[in-house]
Amino acid sequence: MTEALLTIIVPTYKRSANLELLLRTLREETISLGNDVMVFVVDNASPDDTPQVIARAAENWPTLLSHRHAANIGAENNFCYGVRAVRSRWFWIIGDDDLPKRGIIAKVVALLRERQPALVYLQSEWVNPVHSADQGKPVNELQIADLDALTFAKTLHTWLTFISGIVIDRQRLEAALQGQPIDRFNDSAMVQLGWVLPLLNTTGPFVFIKDQCLLATSGNTGGYSVLTTFCVNFPKIIQEFFAQQPSFSRAILNRHIKNYLPGLIWAVRSGSAGDFKQEDANELIRQQLGGHIFYWLLVWPIKTLPLMLAWPFYALSRVIAKLTRTA
Repeated sequence: MTEALLTIIVPTYKRSANLELLLRTLREETISLGNDVMVFVVDNASPDDTPQVIARAAENWPTLLSHRHAANIGAENNFCYGVRAVRSRWFWIIGDDDLPKRGIIAKVVALLRERQPALVYLQSEWVNPVHSADQGKPVNELQIADLDALTFAKTLHTWLTFISGIVIDRQRLEAALQGQPIDRFNDSAMVQLGWVLPLLNTTGPFVFIKDQCLLATSGNTGGYSVLTTFCVNFPKIIQEFFAQQPSFSRAILNRHIKNYLPGLIWAVRSGSAGDFKQEDANELIRQQLGGHIFYWLLVWPIKTLPLMLAWPFYALSRVIAKLTRTA
């Protein structure tokens, strides 16, 4: 991996059909880039035909590497294994059910060479199913915004957690960690914040790409406690990490509570969120978010009132989110 400029890490588990499409696309998109881009697949002991998919993909593809764990070590540990293995300047984790659009990888490589960013965020187009890199709205010249750290954090808020959308400067990360392990937020379903948040304490550059560069599979999530993760764990991590920088904490959490949580909670209550674990987290959520005015104005009514009465608050939250999206 040492000759590469960028390593694309693909953590995978029991999604061989998705993985086959992703690897085929990555090969098509990187073959002309020589040694600039490595692809590293980390198989979390998948019980399906994932090993065969990887073996077929590896034929005549020298920049594809893979590792298979002897047993399932958990999703977060699998992510961390991939990150620790990287030796290239930048890395980009792409979920096995997501897909970069046609031409995006070459554009990202050119951007890395030109701007030397600490963090890059690429927006996504959510579809289901994902079936081709040519799907969705094509991307021509990238629309790029150079942001300071606070504006970057405020713009992304919740999406700081979206693994497939973020490219990381490994060298700057190692300096920014100051001895902290990358898995410091393990068991929160937010381990990725261990390599995203430290970079916000650097001087950047921070690049936000306005185009929808990724195809992300909508509705293909589940299996964890989504309310505890986003209503308790995420705010707690942000508040603790930015304890000495309250402007960052306020900027991120105000957007998170106004723009993201109302829709999430409405989706969970109305049964359209996905196959998440059943949970009773009301008291934990109140304890974590009760000090924020928009919790009481928007989140609490949507979470607590009968659906018919909660609907106007959800509708209001959508208006507020639209008005404050660029504020």
